[in-house]
Amino acid sequence: MRGQPPPRDPLVSAWRVFTRRLDRAGLAKAPSEPPLSFGQRLATALPTQAAALESLSRRYAAWRYGGAVLAPDEKAQLIAELRAYRPVR
Repeated sequence: MRGQPPPRDPLVSAWRVFTRRLDRAGLAKAPSEPPLSFGQRLATALPTQAAALESLSRRYAAWRYGGAVLAPDEKAQLIAELRAYRPVR
């Protein structure tokens, strides 16, 4: 698709890992649910992790849909955080 990063981008892959992990924890992302809405819903469901979840979804949405340019170290950090995240109920 035009204007979108390639589907094999490491950040897109990390987001998919993140959402699959949450799906297995019973917090599935609806196919049409935007990252910011998903992050807000997660923050409500997991209040002790609200700040981290909102930060992850906000930074991903800004990069993926808002045209934000991440420095290589910022992108690597976001990828690492998405891959490392584990939901705690």
